Amino acid sequence: MTRMEQSTQLPDTELMLAVSQGHDEAFDALRERYYGSVVGFLTALVGDDAASEATEATFAAAHESLRSFQPERFKSWLFAEAHRTGLALNDSRSASRRHFWRFRFGRAQAAVDGHRRPVAGR
Repeated sequence: MTRMEQSTQLPDTELMLAVSQGHDEAFDALRERYYGSVVGFLTALVGDDAASEATEATFAAAHESLRSFQPERFKSWLFAEAHRTGLALNDSRSASRRHFWRFRFGRAQAAVDGHRRPVAGR
């Protein structure tokens, strides 16, 4: 059994302790363990087209925050981070759509306003 295969058999708490001691293959084992579940979760939240990007962002955030983890809470933290990432992605896409529709509506409204006759008394 290779070292990576051995590390995939360890519980999350032991893998997180190994990560905190600088063993990158332990984080790789955690990533391998949860990648499919995180992709599935994010697919439901943001759709197929953005799920892999959001998953990569989630694991990047996890890797950057390794020192602040409580090892026994890795899975719950990971999915909370995935949820935050997905919501942020949805918010940015919504803001982009709002901008587009405001621009379109604004131009259409200006065209309509330009063709209106003034109402007496206004």
